[in-house]
Amino acid sequence: MKLKLNYFMATSLIIIPAWSSEVAMPNGNLNPEGMQTMPTIQPKTTYAVPSQKEGQSSTFEFDARMTPSPPQVGINTLGVEILRKNTAQPVTGLKVTAQVFMTSMDMGKEESKVYEIALGRYQLKMSFSMKGAWAVKLLLPDGIEKILNFEVGRSK
Repeated sequence: MKLKLNYFMATSLIIIPAWSSEVAMPNGNLNPEGMQTMPTIQPKTTYAVPSQKEGQSSTFEFDARMTPSPPQVGINTLGVEILRKNTAQPVTGLKVTAQVFMTSMDMGKEESKVYEIALGRYQLKMSFSMKGAWAVKLLLPDGIEKILNFEVGRSK
């Protein structure tokens, strides 16, 4: 496989390279440029609703409360009640982990310990280093993820 580098002019000051993969025809016939571009593969299925990875869960309901509310720069506490959707019963004994990260810029991810403080009630503490858009991603068993978004530093 050969890679062909094409350049596209984005502005008068910036040149952005664009790579395309090129392969020779199996029978040895080549196009006028000596290569043939491979076709773009399009997904066969599109989904009308977000996947579980984007925060939806067909199994659980989440009720989250941040203290202080609204969240402020510094240490904050997040309480999350997790219930089974079909029975509204608390889900106990989950091994939940959490990642805290800023959504408006890449500042890395902070892992936070999550504790079950009562039947189906989980709590974690996190520190927000600056104002802005933040998210907490709760990682549950079986690959279920719940993303909670917060605006830190906004007044009520």
